[in-house]
Amino acid sequence: MKKTISIHLGGLMFHIEEDAFHKLDAYLSRIRAQFAAQEEADEIVHDVELRLAELFTEALGAYKQVVTGSIVAAAIEVLGAPEDYLDPGAEATEQEPTTKSSVNRRLFRHPDDRLLGGVAGGLAAYFGIEALFVRLAFVVLFFSGFGVPLYIVLWLVVPKAKTTADRLAMRGVPVTLENIEQFIKEEAQQLKDRSKSWRKASNSASDRLFRFLSDLLQYGFRFAVKLLGLTLLSFVFFVLLALVVGLFFEVPTVGAGKGNYTLPNAYGFLEQMAPGDGWSLFFLSGISLLILVPLFLFAYLGLRFLFRLPALPVGLRWTLGIALVLGFFLSTATGILLGLQFRKEGKLSKQLSPPDASWYSLGLAKDAIYEAFKETDSEAFWAKTSRGNAYRSLHVSVFASSDSSRSLVLELRANGPNTMAADKGVESINYPLKVQGRHILLPMAYELPENQPWQAQHVGVELYMRKGDTLFFEPEITSLFPIYHVEKTEEHRGQSIGAHSWTMTEEGLSCLDCAEME
Repeated sequence: MKKTISIHLGGLMFHIEEDAFHKLDAYLSRIRAQFAAQEEADEIVHDVELRLAELFTEALGAYKQVVTGSIVAAAIEVLGAPEDYLDPGAEATEQEPTTKSSVNRRLFRHPDDRLLGGVAGGLAAYFGIEALFVRLAFVVLFFSGFGVPLYIVLWLVVPKAKTTADRLAMRGVPVTLENIEQFIKEEAQQLKDRSKSWRKASNSASDRLFRFLSDLLQYGFRFAVKLLGLTLLSFVFFVLLALVVGLFFEVPTVGAGKGNYTLPNAYGFLEQMAPGDGWSLFFLSGISLLILVPLFLFAYLGLRFLFRLPALPVGLRWTLGIALVLGFFLSTATGILLGLQFRKEGKLSKQLSPPDASWYSLGLAKDAIYEAFKETDSEAFWAKTSRGNAYRSLHVSVFASSDSSRSLVLELRANGPNTMAADKGVESINYPLKVQGRHILLPMAYELPENQPWQAQHVGVELYMRKGDTLFFEPEITSLFPIYHVEKTEEHRGQSIGAHSWTMTEEGLSCLDCAEME
């Protein structure tokens, strides 16, 4: 059984054995005595204590709790004893300076070589190159779109070199007592040289103007940093507001799927084309991580700019980094899996009987599908029906018949992971087109059974007219359906097709009543 003592070293508390404590205390006393006559004595001792605390923490790990004599001895061996090489007398001149053999470098943000956060200076010190080259690389990346996000992430993830030990490790120099002393002396001498140079040049008017402009630039930079912080927080706020509005309110969508949707409705549509159980959950989890993790980092960076908050803890930085990688993996893997469900295409043509007359109309069927969209949203892409789900992915084409016969053709298409699945997707399409006398009634969407996934099914209605036949387009048709291959004659080019009668001629469709409507 050994007696232990609680001590504070480098801002941390340690439990240390009594004999190990006496050994440590004697070591620190020798260092204080060795540097007592130097101006940098307090700074050297402070950095040595920080390095000792770091070595003790590494040696203890997650399971040990007490600093033993062997741990203290190992730490002293790493740093070195002061009497070995720090005597400022003649002995120091006779010995060769201790070699700064390279060790594993550690990446830090450089506090003394920085324009913003010291990221470029830290990378330059880590790779042993000029900081100018790193900054030029960031400028090139800026124009490619990756520079700013990469710099921000490194600013948040990479810690700042706060101690002398950090700055030595950043350059790959062993953190020994000799190197700590030499580094602090070099830094102090550089500071003195800069101070002398500044005082020497301070008498000229041009230098005073330079100092004024330098101060003005510094204040402007601080203002820009505060403004950037406010901008980042505003960006995060509006993105989160948009997400909340999308969850609970109807917002207009962009693209082919017109109409109003909420995010839950979008999730419902994802469920309808999901390639397997749990796909939607994994996909949305990945997308959520890719959105929320950067938003959190942007928000914290904005708060740091505004209120000078400390850097994120190392554990939290690692957690956020792993979450970001996981989000990218989940979204990419599930996205590829979804894309593979549309590799093959299946097609089927159905020949229907057209009206047996020279005059007929093209109108909208007011059936159960129409009522389902009327209850949901007349411009929505999909809606639930009593038999399953209905989707608006169809078009109408009008051609002149090549053999003086009338015909009406349904072109059905679908995709799938293989040919069999694509053909099954085609066969699942229910499009109840009706021909009643002179009227062709088109449903506004096709139906799929409840258990049939959406596989990009599409319906094309192709009408072949005889020359001299007349077709009347009801107004709702042209507003709900894309109409292709309608070759209008030159004098009617650009006029609306809906609510007019058109006759098929040698040159194409010619409007019969457009002049009366003008």
